[in-house]
Amino acid sequence: MRQGYDRSMNFRVRNVDSSEKYLINEVVRLHKKVFDGFFLSTMSNSFLRTLYTSFCEHNKSVLMVAFDDERPRAFMAYSWDTSGVYAYMLKRHLISFMWNSFLAVLKKPSTILKFFRAVNMPKESERDENYVKIFSLG
Repeated sequence: MRQGYDRSMNFRVRNVDSSEKYLINEVVRLHKKVFDGFFLSTMSNSFLRTLYTSFCEHNKSVLMVAFDDERPRAFMAYSWDTSGVYAYMLKRHLISFMWNSFLAVLKKPSTILKFFRAVNMPKESERDENYVKIFSLG
């Protein structure tokens, strides 16, 4: 048995609504913990809140959280409209998205290359068949 994991714990899973700011903040906290050192974790908490809020708001995307009795322990963000969720985020949260991206580039200029690759990723992953893309699982 891994340290800190008890198989007898009861977990429940549910979708997060965009009005549940506490849960979105918990997802950001979990994201930073699980993906320490990865590109998105170098972005600000505000950027990640905007990203995960967009998954809650977009009609073809979902943010799910798994709880034990005390608090959120895991999350998954997925969409069956890969380019649509990014387009939605840019339209709905443009100022926040641009500001946080600008701050990240100021902090670490090499971020700009990773940022442009990430923005183009949805176009590269488009397919004709129906599928769901998991964006983040922590």
